[in-house]
Amino acid sequence: QSFNGRRIFVSSTFCANQAIYDDQLAIIPLSTAREMFSYTTEATAIELRLTPTTNENEFAKKLREHLGDAYRVATHMQQNDWYKWVQIEKWITFLILSFILMIATFNVIGALSMLIIDKKRDIDTLQNLGADDRLISKIFLVEGWLISAIGAGSGLILGVILCYLQQEYGILKLGSSEGVFITDAYPVKLELLDTLAVTAIVLILGFVTAWYPAKFLRKRLLTAKQNEQ
Repeated sequence: QSFNGRRIFVSSTFCANQAIYDDQLAIIPLSTAREMFSYTTEATAIELRLTPTTNENEFAKKLREHLGDAYRVATHMQQNDWYKWVQIEKWITFLILSFILMIATFNVIGALSMLIIDKKRDIDTLQNLGADDRLISKIFLVEGWLISAIGAGSGLILGVILCYLQQEYGILKLGSSEGVFITDAYPVKLELLDTLAVTAIVLILGFVTAWYPAKFLRKRLLTAKQNEQ
C-alpha cells in the first residue's frame, strides 16, 4: 500500500535495441502518470523534438539563456553518458595517433640527415655557384616539408574517401546478428573540424621535422666556413 499502482492495458510494444529504453521505459497516458505521482499541473521534464535543420546546441544555448539557472537544459548527447565516452575515446585516439606520428617523424629526420650527407658534393657545387648557406638550408627545408605535405595530402584524401564510402555504403559491418544493433554498419560521420585538426598537426610536425635537419646543415656550413677562414 506504500506504492501507487494502476492496471493499464498494454496496447503496443516497441523495441529500440538499446537497454536504456527497452528495459526502463514505459509510455502511459499523462493523466494516469500525474495521478500516480501526485502531480496536478507540474511536469518534471519536457522533451522537445527539433526539425532536422535546427542546430540543437545553439537552440539549447538560447533556451538556457531564456529560462535561466532554475531549469536544466540538456541535449540528447548531454543526457546520454555513452556519447560522452565516445567523445573521450575519440580524443584519446587522436592523442595516441599524434604520439605515433611524433615517433614516425624521427624516420623523416633520419632520412633528411642521410640525404644531406649524401648530397655533400652537390652542396659544394651550389656553394661554388654562389648559393649562400641560407638558400641551401632552405632547399632541404622545403624538400622535407614537401615530404610531409605530400604524405598528409595523400593520407587526407584516402581517409576522406574511406569515410565517405563507409558513411554512404557501410562497407565495415558491425555483425551478422539481425536486430542486435540499430544499424548494421559501423557509424561514421566526417567532421570538418576534426579533419582540419589532423591536417594541422601533421603539417606542424612535418615542418618541425624538416626544420631540424636544415638547421643542423646551416650550422655545419657555418662551422666549415669558419674553419676555412
